[in-house]
Amino acid sequence: MNIPEHQLEAYKVLYQLENILRVALHKFMTEKFGENYFTEEIFSPFFEKSLNRDINIVSYIKGKQKEELELLNEKEEIHEIWYLDYRILVLIIEHYWDDDIGCCNIFKDLDDNKKTYIFTRLSNLMKSRNNIAHNRKIEEITLTQVKSVLDEIPDYVKSEYLDISKEFLVTTSSQVLNELILELQNLISLINIFEFVKLKILESIKINLGIILKKDVSKSFINELGDVVSLLKNYNSLLKPSSREKVNLFIKDNLLLEKINNIMHCVKEILNG
Repeated sequence: MNIPEHQLEAYKVLYQLENILRVALHKFMTEKFGENYFTEEIFSPFFEKSLNRDINIVSYIKGKQKEELELLNEKEEIHEIWYLDYRILVLIIEHYWDDDIGCCNIFKDLDDNKKTYIFTRLSNLMKSRNNIAHNRKIEEITLTQVKSVLDEIPDYVKSEYLDISKEFLVTTSSQVLNELILELQNLISLINIFEFVKLKILESIKINLGIILKKDVSKSFINELGDVVSLLKNYNSLLKPSSREKVNLFIKDNLLLEKINNIMHCVKEILNG
């Protein structure tokens, strides 16, 4: 699948915007509560009208964290902040705006009208964010809208909460690489029972890694991942009209499972490096 240039650019821009919010929230919360701030005493559950349900952020994140560590059989944890997606980041900052947490203090002095304006702009991108992250087709106007928000939002954030350090970028790389391992494990299990595989998540991860990995690491690695994606597309096209024997022959002739396992091995080397 050839992804249009404006879609790739939108992905990069949204990635920057999401991490501006993530890093600003993390720096503010660490400054106020220390690094272990994801507790229900601080982030108490709340009812979210837009979703019409109760939200327990701490329980949700710790569940995701536990599941990932068990699946990957790893002991090292990444900070809970990296399990928050764009939608949850915006919800947290807005909900805890002027209570004891005081997320309003992440920003420069804003009156009610300016606050409403900012969160309207951020909220309007939620659907676009999902479409961009999952490689659904977007129009070029969407890129223009995302860029305009990225250009504007940092002007409202206090300067001490804007810096993105190398530590944060390394942590983000680690998170995406762990997501890749989980997705490859899922693909192997589907291939072993000759099931159709969905490639949108894998393609999104591939784009993301191309953005955040160092160029000397990413070039050959991303190429190998691209080769596997191409093979998986051919595998999918063979499933319906072909016998299992023919599909199995394709898998063996192209060393598909070996190539997937090799990528997982490379990922673990990068994570341990």
